[in-house]
Amino acid sequence: MFGASGSVVAAIAVGGPWFRLDRVAAEKFGSLVAASAHALSSRLGYDGTPVGQASAGTSDGTA
Repeated sequence: MFGASGSVVAAIAVGGPWFRLDRVAAEKFGSLVAASAHALSSRLGYDGTPVGQASAGTSDGTA
């Protein structure tokens, strides 16, 4: 997950034994984890701008 500055501030993952987490389950949970990480990044103030690039409406990369 990304913070307001665009830097990585946290990570989330799903794991389990192979016989419970088959390919179909992994794809399902992968999508859920990605959506959750995106939502949490937004709540932390991340606007989608990569570190070192200017945010929308600014020319110097500051918010």
